[in-house]
Amino acid sequence: MIVEWLAEIGANLGLWVISWFDGIEIPDWFGMFAELLAQVLASAAGMGAWVPWGLLFSVVGAVFTLWGIIILVKAVRWVVGWVPTMGGS
Repeated sequence: MIVEWLAEIGANLGLWVISWFDGIEIPDWFGMFAELLAQVLASAAGMGAWVPWGLLFSVVGAVFTLWGIIILVKAVRWVVGWVPTMGGS
């Protein structure tokens, strides 16, 4: 319900920005994006018997967390490399 509401706000904002320009035709599916998203989410909800969503989201969350930690470590190493007494190559 919240995702559908946010998608509707995003679609309406996109339609508003596109309406600033003359001569651009907006496709019909762009205005119905929230309904299409709700239909896809409803279809995916029925797959709970075959797809362990909790495990899937845990694994995806762990992967993104690991990527974030790696990027943070690289950023810290880059910043420390600018310190003259600690700098690297």
